[in-house]
Amino acid sequence: MLSVIKKGIIQSNKDYYLSFPDIVKSKQNHNYYLVYRSGNAHHPVSSSLCLFVSNDQCKTWNKMDSVGASLFSIGFVWNCPRFSFKENKKLVIFCDTKNHTEERKATFKIVSLDVDEHEQQAQLKNMSLTEINGMVPDRLVNFQNKVLFCVHKRDKHINNLIEIVYWSRDNGKTFHDCNLMAKEKDKDFCEASIVNYNDKCLYAYLRENTKQIRPMYLSKSLDGINWDKPKELSFYGHRPTVNVISKYEIMGTYRDTSQIAVCWFIHNLKTNKISTGIIDTERKENIFNFGYSSFVQLDIDLFYCVYYIKNTQQKPLIKYALLKRN
Repeated sequence: MLSVIKKGIIQSNKDYYLSFPDIVKSKQNHNYYLVYRSGNAHHPVSSSLCLFVSNDQCKTWNKMDSVGASLFSIGFVWNCPRFSFKENKKLVIFCDTKNHTEERKATFKIVSLDVDEHEQQAQLKNMSLTEINGMVPDRLVNFQNKVLFCVHKRDKHINNLIEIVYWSRDNGKTFHDCNLMAKEKDKDFCEASIVNYNDKCLYAYLRENTKQIRPMYLSKSLDGINWDKPKELSFYGHRPTVNVISKYEIMGTYRDTSQIAVCWFIHNLKTNKISTGIIDTERKENIFNFGYSSFVQLDIDLFYCVYYIKNTQQKPLIKYALLKRN
């Protein structure tokens, strides 16, 4: 079990809707990086990706850079950013963009930005459009000499959301090939997060979106191309983000739509048991205005989670929670 030993606010602004944070530890130095989207609304007409750095194990955060996007000036806004590492350990942000405030009318395309790292500073550079179309990207995953990347999109033939896995023939430089992870006529599969388990198996945790309160699902693959039919899990939620944290354990954080809370889960692959717990609670009326989250492992039993939440604030803000294993 995990206990919350500390919580606090990283960033707030009464005039801007702060959301969709992601966090990562650098592979080039001791820094941690945080990115989130700042917008004028949940479905904004103007937005920015904001980059922060910490060089003291997430105790303090300093803003490094931001990149704006507007429907009026360049024809798109930012949606959900996600950190990844290229094959040379260089840090990159992938973010989906949309060209309309209504999701069903929007076209979603994935844009990449390089994070130019320095010991005390960082900068966002080389914004470029990728070959990938889709929503809410996951991180790059290296598996059995493949580089994988997943997003979801709407299948116009069945009018449902489906999860797609792209793979690269050139070490992640381009993505022209894709395979289907999850598609069912009566289900909306989306927001998958994949982990590589010992380079033998991929585990993907997915949101199912036909109702507000729906269980999470799990799919597995032995080759990154063929995926098992998703199986229903024992907890409910949206937007999982997952990592392997020990020899037999995968941990995730997510928006729990049953308890209306930011939550964690730990899946023990040896016993196949899943434990869950609450990180922070939200008001029921804010069910779609909180809870996308991410985390890093600071030590063997210590985890730092970032998330957005609204409660009684005018606009959502970015918070953190320090979790310790009991």
